[in-house]
Amino acid sequence: MLGEKSASAADPRRRGIMGAAVAGIAMLVIAAIVFTNSYATQDVGENGIVAQRAEAALGANDIALKSLGQAVLLAEDEALGVADTATVDRAFGEAETTLDELDERVAELGQAVGDHAGFELLAVEVRKESAALFAHASAGNIKAAGTQLAGPLKEAFEALRD
Repeated sequence: MLGEKSASAADPRRRGIMGAAVAGIAMLVIAAIVFTNSYATQDVGENGIVAQRAEAALGANDIALKSLGQAVLLAEDEALGVADTATVDRAFGEAETTLDELDERVAELGQAVGDHAGFELLAVEVRKESAALFAHASAGNIKAAGTQLAGPLKEAFEALRD
């Protein structure tokens, strides 16, 4: 009988240990689920930032190209006598501003993606080809500026976009 009492006395203790073990395992499973969900949420947030920065860079790329096209078109109009110098100067100033904006957006995208150098090399090429367009326009060679816009500069913008 004494053996039966000790077995009965050990039974509640055994149940308590088993209950604590089950509760501990359940807590570990819950913690794993919470950690996994928070990590996935963080990943989705980071991907959203990259997508937003890419969209901003694409928009700035398009606006800069269109601004340069407008400036060249107005320079052609000035040569024909239908636009004034102040309008053309303002258009080229705005084109320069859009190129500055593009540089900022490309830098932000490079930081978000972690490929600063790759994007910046493409942006440098856009700046180089834009400088050639500005040089042609400043020299009064609007036809060469248009050729620059439709050729090497457009290609540089497309490379950055792609």
